[in-house]
Order: sequence, then C-alpha cells, then structure tokens
Amino acid sequence: MGAEGKPFSFLATRNQKQQQMQDRVRAAVAELVSEGRVPSFYQVSQRAGVARSTLYRNDDLRALVERARAEALQQEACRPRGQTACSPPWRESDATSVQRAAFRQIAAQAPCYVYAVCLLNESP
Repeated sequence: MGAEGKPFSFLATRNQKQQQMQDRVRAAVAELVSEGRVPSFYQVSQRAGVARSTLYRNDDLRALVERARAEALQQEACRPRGQTACSPPWRESDATSVQRAAFRQIAAQAPCYVYAVCLLNESP
C-alpha cells in the first residue's frame, strides 16, 4: 500500500497517465511553434486533448505554454513587417501560379499585431 492507503499500482497508473498528458501538451506546443503560430491555451488544450483548466492549474504545463507563447511573440515582433511566419508555397517546385497568387492575397490580408509590455516604476 502507498502512503495514502492506495495500492501502488493505482499510483503508478496515475503517474503514467500524468506523464502521457505532459508529453501530449509538449508535442502540441512544439507543433504550434513549428507551424509558426503563437500557442494559446485554447489551441494547446485542443491539440493535446486536455482541459484548459488543467493547463492553468498545473504549474509546469502553464509555464511551458507561457514560455512558448512569449518566445513566439518575441520572434513575431522582431520579424520585418509584412513577412509571414509560414513558408510561402511558391518556393516549392509544384506550386502553381494560382496557389502563389492566393498565398500573396492571404498574406496581404493577415493582420499584424505588436505586443508590448510597459513597466512603470514607482517614484519614491
């Protein structure tokens, strides 16, 4: 029996499920970042198949999402205006002129957001 009076097999199963959930969350964050997207708690929860409240309550998972989000926002802010995060399809050899034109149109309509944080110092 474990410390809480529960069988060790139950604790091992719970720890295994917890580890699988953390792996799914890490994979979801990595996928979003590799796609050039800014990971949000909603997107990560949808991809990983976990509740958003789980992401917010678990300190490790929350820190993982917030760190990935901050890094993605910083990279997005450093990118020259008008340049998109995803690779344009016209660099691929099988892209047609219609696909290239469609991508240019979508890229031109994509909104550009700038996030900033202001720190205010209290004067004595």
